[in-house]
Amino acid sequence: MDSVTVAALDVDGSLTISSSYLSVTGESEINVLAVAGGVLTGAGQVTVTGAFTWTGGTLAGPGGLIVGPSASGALTGPDAKILGRPLRNDGSMVWSDGNIVLQTDLGDAHLDNFGTFEVSGDDQAAWDSDSGAAQVTNRPGASVVKSGTGVATLGNDGTGFSNQGTVEVSAGELRVGGDASSGGPGSWVIDGGTLTFAEGSWELSGNVSGVGAVHVAGATVRLSGGARFGEVGTLSISAGTLDLDNSPGEENLTSYYTQSGGTLSGDGDLQVVGDFNWSGGSMTGAGTLVVAVDDEGYRSISGPALKLLGRHLRNDGALDWTDGVIGMDSTGGNAPHLDNYGTFTITGDDVVWMDEGSEPGLVTNRPGATILKNGGGPSGLGEYGDIDVVNEGTVTVANGELHLYGTLAGLSGTTLTGGTWYVADGTTLAIRGADIVTNAADITLAGPDADLVDDTEANALRNLAVNEGTLSIYGKSLTPSGDLTNSGTLHLGDTTLVKSAGDFTQTAAGRLEIDISGPVPAAGHGVLNPAGGATVDGTISATLIAPFVPEPSDEFVVLDASSLTGAFATVEGGLVPSYDIAAGDVTLALPNPSSDCDATWDGGGLTNSWHNAANWDPDGLPGPDDKVCIPEGASVVYSSGTSTVSSISGDGALTLTSGSLEITGESTVASLTVSNGILDGAGDVTVSDAFTFAQGTLQG
Repeated sequence: MDSVTVAALDVDGSLTISSSYLSVTGESEINVLAVAGGVLTGAGQVTVTGAFTWTGGTLAGPGGLIVGPSASGALTGPDAKILGRPLRNDGSMVWSDGNIVLQTDLGDAHLDNFGTFEVSGDDQAAWDSDSGAAQVTNRPGASVVKSGTGVATLGNDGTGFSNQGTVEVSAGELRVGGDASSGGPGSWVIDGGTLTFAEGSWELSGNVSGVGAVHVAGATVRLSGGARFGEVGTLSISAGTLDLDNSPGEENLTSYYTQSGGTLSGDGDLQVVGDFNWSGGSMTGAGTLVVAVDDEGYRSISGPALKLLGRHLRNDGALDWTDGVIGMDSTGGNAPHLDNYGTFTITGDDVVWMDEGSEPGLVTNRPGATILKNGGGPSGLGEYGDIDVVNEGTVTVANGELHLYGTLAGLSGTTLTGGTWYVADGTTLAIRGADIVTNAADITLAGPDADLVDDTEANALRNLAVNEGTLSIYGKSLTPSGDLTNSGTLHLGDTTLVKSAGDFTQTAAGRLEIDISGPVPAAGHGVLNPAGGATVDGTISATLIAPFVPEPSDEFVVLDASSLTGAFATVEGGLVPSYDIAAGDVTLALPNPSSDCDATWDGGGLTNSWHNAANWDPDGLPGPDDKVCIPEGASVVYSSGTSTVSSISGDGALTLTSGSLEITGESTVASLTVSNGILDGAGDVTVSDAFTFAQGTLQG
């Protein structure tokens, strides 16, 4: 190759280097420079004032090549461009084609942008030398812009990358590779396409924003200081590390988050406002990842790969765990926490276990939140290690088996406190160490094969002695081993039998609810059948299950004990109890109609409304000449219109909330409440028990 050495060049026209070797030793200025081949070298600085075109060849030597502020540059053509000297762009440069080889053994391989450097092709600028360090620098006020649909690489194989201005991705994919200390205070704007951090170690102190995608695919990327993700379109990690080590209060936002590998770490918080998918990799650090409320987004923990959780993962929306073990890992010094404020659905057959570390893991279900097991094989929370489980919301087993292997915070000894627990028919909820003697939670067993067991599959309610919460049992027999006391709510479905081995006691605070669909005990209505005696107080409430309507002759034995003491203070539901002290029975039946009554309340309309014709015997609303009977245990509400009756009698309760009721003859009721409306008429009304007058009118 021919070699030419000059001290300086001052070219007002154009200069083309196609095959020769040109060495410039002094400062030079060229209006139009085209490098198509050959070598431009030397210690002299060369400034292009008009246009620079580089289609091939080599730039080498210690001297710089400057594309001036009013000049343009074009790196085009498929041939490789060898850069072994500083290339500084102060103007506007477009790289559309051909690889840039940063070759430090030829000189200072430095791509230095002070202007606008547009990347429109799908090539790469990469370091290829045995010594030295290549560098890409984007200066303050300068812009690197990725356009076009291809995948371009700017720096890899150890090339340093310093962003002090703005890197903008408007289309395609820009892959950046750094050295051990890349980054800088510049901003990253992804208006479209994808920015991929492929390798190197990056510290970003400028913001990352835009509707496009950011992908960590092997690099270590650390956000520090006030830098943050300003709701990027998609944030994904497949390899490497994303360290959100920015200032507290500088929340990071992304519309979509996917992680198939690598590590999310750091003290900074990240909120995902759209789709979320975690299929592999680890999450560590003191920060919180929040899956926000989104009615339309798809959020999942999926795929067979192990997921390591060593940070706070908070679900505010609807998150589905379909596959893969979640291993809690506290080796980084942070207690791993799966924290549910929304709906966390489990459809697979995997477990959350304690993988490594001395700090215990934590699974929390917050008030109003739901953990839903809905399909797949047996799933577990807390296997193989120290994991605490807290339920302040609802745990529902709708399909399959859910095992709580960890320490349940609400289970203290033999007392279960707090939370709602719903077990559907044909499913199993297993709680480690569960021998529930005192229930202060809300438990529903919704079928004959709804199983609440301990970790040995023994019935968790086998020794139940005290119900202080709510216990609802449908179609299932419960056989506590001793005495049973109800001071909460005990709800028996229409095919439920509770047969304790000792006595049954209901306190004044207790409530017994019975579903009725027929007269056969445990086949048409719930029944208590203690082996010992029964003492009752509090409330009994009967609910008729449609379409069943009782006959006047129907009797429902809801308590069958060896002896009976006391009576229910409050009766709800339209049926009235009778007490057989000798036999130890409590029987519910329709009120006995009086022969002197023209209209007797029977509650057949399954409401407490005066204005429901089905509630009267015979069916139909009472008229002006009718004598009305309201029997003991009945509670009737008059709420609208104008009516006249001859008289009202009985030991039931009448409430007037609106409208006008005229009574023309002498009347007697046990309880009368007037909260509004008009009570009128010439007849005297005697109240034998309780009278309440809030507002309204008494006249006549």
